[in-house]
Amino acid sequence: MELIDVDRRYSIDSLIQTLKENKSKIRVWQSIKETGDYSFGVIESINSLNRTIKIRIKKSESTTLDKRQHIYFHSSCRDIIFKAQIRDSAQGCLEVSLPVLVKLQEARAEKRTNLGIQSTQYAKVLLIRSSHEKLESKLRVLDFSARGMALMVNKFIFEGLSVDDKIIVTQVSPEGEAENKTYVIRNKGSILNKIGSSKEFRIGLEFCG
Repeated sequence: MELIDVDRRYSIDSLIQTLKENKSKIRVWQSIKETGDYSFGVIESINSLNRTIKIRIKKSESTTLDKRQHIYFHSSCRDIIFKAQIRDSAQGCLEVSLPVLVKLQEARAEKRTNLGIQSTQYAKVLLIRSSHEKLESKLRVLDFSARGMALMVNKFIFEGLSVDDKIIVTQVSPEGEAENKTYVIRNKGSILNKIGSSKEFRIGLEFCG
């Protein structure tokens, strides 16, 4: 697994916000020598003013942590790893500092299969817009990897979606495999034809369960 360092405040805040919004399960541990001794939690809230995060874990486990030591976190959402300082712990809720450095897997290092605009593979999806409106559709798969995929969409769907909107892939053809996995839109763009104009569009998705 190849990791890259992220130290820009805006980028770190965006990554932490994504973990919160997707209610991603986070592995929590304190002893770097005993990573097998860990618990799990979810981010409950983020305070951008005092630069802290509240993470909900089991009440009994929150009282055994040493505030004098750093605490470590890992999420399978893009394999994010970071450490923080404990500010407070009470009622099964940890308050820790927002990290100044995050390590995550470089998405471009993953093997990606390109199918192209003539792809015969389709995905049945449930689009969840920022307005909470839902729309079912069947979209052509342009490419895919272990961590995400790109789908072709028409102008109507493209204009109604925003970066960070969620998409649930319920089924992928031709295998007919039921997915029921949640993805997040990470990028949007047009697909140019041979004469340089575009009638179709693409959305890039990242798995974030």
